[in-house]
Amino acid sequence: MLDAPHNWKPGPDLERIVAKSGFSFNQAKTRLQYRDSRQEVTGLTVNRKVNVPATYRHTVRAMVDSLFKTGKFEFIYKKTDTLGNVVLENRRVGENEQLLGMLSHIDQVDRFNHRLCKDNNREPESTAGRVELFRRFLYFDTFYAARQPIIVCEGKTDNVYLKCAIKSLAAGYPKLVEAGTPPKLKVRFFKYAETRTGQVTDLTGGVGGICKLLKSYHADVEGLFKAPVSSYPVIVLIDNDSGAHGVYEVIAGITKKPKPLGLADFIHVTSNLYVVPTPFGPNKAFTAIEDFFDKPTLATKLNGKTFSRKSKIDESTEYGKAAFARDVVAKNAGTIDFRGFQVIFDRVMKVLDDYEIRRKKPTP
Repeated sequence: MLDAPHNWKPGPDLERIVAKSGFSFNQAKTRLQYRDSRQEVTGLTVNRKVNVPATYRHTVRAMVDSLFKTGKFEFIYKKTDTLGNVVLENRRVGENEQLLGMLSHIDQVDRFNHRLCKDNNREPESTAGRVELFRRFLYFDTFYAARQPIIVCEGKTDNVYLKCAIKSLAAGYPKLVEAGTPPKLKVRFFKYAETRTGQVTDLTGGVGGICKLLKSYHADVEGLFKAPVSSYPVIVLIDNDSGAHGVYEVIAGITKKPKPLGLADFIHVTSNLYVVPTPFGPNKAFTAIEDFFDKPTLATKLNGKTFSRKSKIDESTEYGKAAFARDVVAKNAGTIDFRGFQVIFDRVMKVLDDYEIRRKKPTP
């Protein structure tokens, strides 16, 4: 309802509808936004479609850029005064969780608009650059700024094996786990996520996922990440089998050195990133992580079925890695002999020692 030129207020019909719903208008915060002005509601622009204001995206990009270059960024705290105006409250050093929330907010709105365009047979706006920024932030926060040593395995079941093994062997590896009841890990095992952040990082496990991690991380370290690197290494543990050759080829491309042969205890790839292959068997036989269990554990039967490492199993007579990790290893961790895993943890220890030496070397 027009009260005076350029001065509008809710009409009685609208006020009645709002009141019926149990609400009322706050006159100090009620305003009319013209069609050709930027119309905002709860921080989102709503002119032709719901979107995050460009100023918000630019601010977030600048904060991420500062984080990559210096290791920190300034977060501006704002509040709304009694007249509805946004005013600066103060500035503080921000937390990475705040940036994660802001990037997730932008990504969520972008995906909403993509679905809307798809439902209406329209070509969506390209947001590849924003997704890539999100991916780089996740790599920085997870790996480059690691809060403790991180072990990245090829799959989810490997994490179960190693966690159980390291707790069982706690007395021999005080740098990796604190003995107690229960033992407390001093390393983090990277968890492959099936959430949106997992889609953004594009880390799916297996040789393909490991190769993506090595390539992307090297590109980020070389071109973007200039902040002081973490005091802790990222250790990628791989099976030393035929699949490892793809990983070794990527490493050779990054280091510009001859392709690794899988004989070394570890390979320094770039910055704080290492690759640790499982040790070869007799006569340089290929190995996978399951080879380091004792024979009685591998021979354990479940409901009359035998354990198979194959990707496709005969479910009438065999059970796979997921059931082995869950129903054999995790449930019987207190009685399993994990001493075969010592050779793997010895290599992890060598990485910790090597990285400590590298960190103390003066920068040329």
